[in-house]
Amino acid sequence: MSKSSSPIFYNELERSLQSCNSSPPIEEFSKEHSEKLMNLIHENMKEFDHGEKTLSTTYRRIKNLETQYSKKGHILFFIRETLSGEPIACAGVGSFQNLPITEKIGEIRDLVVVERYRNQGLGRKLLYSCLREAQKLGYKRLYIETSRQMTVARTLFTQAGFEAVEELPKKNELSENMPYYYLFQDLQLKKFSLEKKC
Repeated sequence: MSKSSSPIFYNELERSLQSCNSSPPIEEFSKEHSEKLMNLIHENMKEFDHGEKTLSTTYRRIKNLETQYSKKGHILFFIRETLSGEPIACAGVGSFQNLPITEKIGEIRDLVVVERYRNQGLGRKLLYSCLREAQKLGYKRLYIETSRQMTVARTLFTQAGFEAVEELPKKNELSENMPYYYLFQDLQLKKFSLEKKC
């Protein structure tokens, strides 16, 4: 990771932490949330796929969120709409392509925000919560899978310290429908501010 991205990373982290008191609290996934979060992820990912098949892994995974996020080293966060209590945004952390967590290679996954609640900092808030949690879980490198249509999300990822990559760990088959990946290196070297919780 280039040295030049560090100031941007810390500025974005501080901005995210400062917004904690002005938006709904972050909650952790539990069994009773499975169906609503599955629908949230599926409906808000569809607009970005456009037949590229780059998000097929996501669609397969969310068929059983409870199983996915009950595994060691996996966690899903979400935010509810204040009045209705309905989930409006979520993001998770897990091992990359089901590698053993001892490999310490993870991924940020299932990051979605309902369209009318975008541009309010919810995605950024969830992303940084995932980064802090991934650090506590022991991951050293994190990947994010995107598609060409996710231009706003890709900007958020680079602002947070992720960099575009072409080479991936084992267990990945390259194809012409290859999704875009972003990598966060040396996660354990970052000094996250854990005192102020979002």
